[in-house]
Amino acid sequence: MVDNVEKLIPTDQCRRCGACVVACPVKAVTLKEYHAKVIGCTGCSSYSEGLCVEACPITADYSILEKRVFGRLRKDDEGFGIYRRVYKAISLHPILRKEAYGGGTASALTYAALSSGFVDAAIICSWGDGEPWRPGPKIIRDPKDVVLGLGSKYFPSPNLRALKELGDAKRVLFVGLPCHIIALRKMQYSDKPSLQKLTQRIRVILGTFCGIPAMLTAESFAKYVSEKGVPLDKITRVTTACASLLKGIRTYRVHTTAGQVDFSVLMLLRDLQKERLRCDENCFDYSSDLADLSVGGTIPPELPPRYLSNALFVRTTAGEELLEIAKRSRLIGTRKMGSLFLRGLRLFPPYWRKRNRYRQYRKERDAV
Repeated sequence: MVDNVEKLIPTDQCRRCGACVVACPVKAVTLKEYHAKVIGCTGCSSYSEGLCVEACPITADYSILEKRVFGRLRKDDEGFGIYRRVYKAISLHPILRKEAYGGGTASALTYAALSSGFVDAAIICSWGDGEPWRPGPKIIRDPKDVVLGLGSKYFPSPNLRALKELGDAKRVLFVGLPCHIIALRKMQYSDKPSLQKLTQRIRVILGTFCGIPAMLTAESFAKYVSEKGVPLDKITRVTTACASLLKGIRTYRVHTTAGQVDFSVLMLLRDLQKERLRCDENCFDYSSDLADLSVGGTIPPELPPRYLSNALFVRTTAGEELLEIAKRSRLIGTRKMGSLFLRGLRLFPPYWRKRNRYRQYRKERDAV
C-alpha cells in the first residue's frame, strides 16, 4: 500500500490539491493531511505512477485534449470553450423542475437519455447510502432514479470509480464536474489500455459548471455537524436547499430521525477553511469545456421558479443528438441565448478567476 502521494508523482508536479480524490478511477481514496498524504491508495500500477496520477486533471495537457476532442484549440474570445450552440434551458419534467436546485436541465437530459434508450446506464453523483453525508458516484438505469442526483454538492466525489462497476451496460452517460471531465478525456486518449478499457463504453459526457473557491471534505463536514449536536447515526439523508440571502444562498439540509437542520454553505466554507481541498485553485475549467454538453446555473435560485434557467452549451455531435431527444420528448425547453445574457455569464468572479488561469496556462505553454 502506498500512503504518500510523493511516491507516485514527483514533488515538483504535485500541487497537494486533492484532485486525486476525484480522479482516481480504481479506488475511492480518502484523505488525511490532504496536502501530502492519500490513505487507501492501492499503488495500482506497476509503473512509477499510479492510475490516479495518469488521470490527474491538474497535470493534463489541456491543449492536446482540446485538439483531440474538437480538432482545434479555442480562440481568444471563446471564454466558455468551443461550442456549436448555446441556449437558455429548463426542465419541463414537473418533478425534476420542482425538486431541482436550478433549472433541472442536467437531470432532464439524464432522464431523456435513459428513458429513450440512448444509453443503458448513467453515472451520477448522489449522497451515500451507508454514510448519508458523503457524496459518491451512483450508477442508475431507471429514469426515475435521476432524482437521487438532484442538488449541488460541494464535496469531492470519485465519480470515475464507477467506471469499473458498469456491469453489462454498453452505452453510458457520465455526469461530472470539469475535473471529472478532464480526467475522463485524459483516460480516453491515454496510451494505457487499462484506462482506455475503463472509458470505452462512455457514449455522452454531461458536464456542469464549477466555480466554488474550494471543496469541503466529507470527513470535516461530518465532524462539524457532530459538534453542532447532530448525531451522525441519526442522519437519514442530506439535501441542498435554497435559503434567503440573509441566511446564505445555499444550505445543506441535514435530515435526521428527529427533524432537519440547515447549515449555510458559506458559513461552512468559512469555518472549515483549513480543511478544504484546494483543487479549484489549480483548475482553469469553469464550464466543463471538454464535455459533449455543459450545463450551468444562470439565475440565482432565490428568485421565483418562473425565472430559473440554465445555460446549455452544445459542443459535439453526441451532445446534439441527446438534446434533440430531450426536446422531442418534451423534457427540455430551450430558448436562444442572446449576446447580452451570454455576456452576463462572464460577470461571475469564478469565471474570471479560471479564465485568467487558462490564459496563463496558454502563455506558459506557448513559451515552451
